[in-house]
Amino acid sequence: MRQTLDFLESFVMIAFALAGLAGISYHLFRDDGWLEAIVGNAWDYTIRYPLIALPLIAGALIFGKMWRDDRVAHGKQSSKTGAAVLYIISAAGVYFIGHYALRGTL
Repeated sequence: MRQTLDFLESFVMIAFALAGLAGISYHLFRDDGWLEAIVGNAWDYTIRYPLIALPLIAGALIFGKMWRDDRVAHGKQSSKTGAAVLYIISAAGVYFIGHYALRGTL
């Protein structure tokens, strides 16, 4: 009985995660989607004010390298982050499944 419940739990989690990935990718890559809005706005902003992009990119690279070196040097790479990402994507899957069930669209 315990094995059956474990299997059903993992099956439901995978189904929710796949639905979350499908919903996120649909909204991200469709015409007038999230990616087009983000890249379009960022591109428009950097075209109008090009010198603002240089310190932001440099700062992002420096802080990213510092963060990565600190985590690798102190062994702070844990599986808790992976589990949190899985739960967030699964929650998105629950949202997209519920939205599709109630409204009929993603």
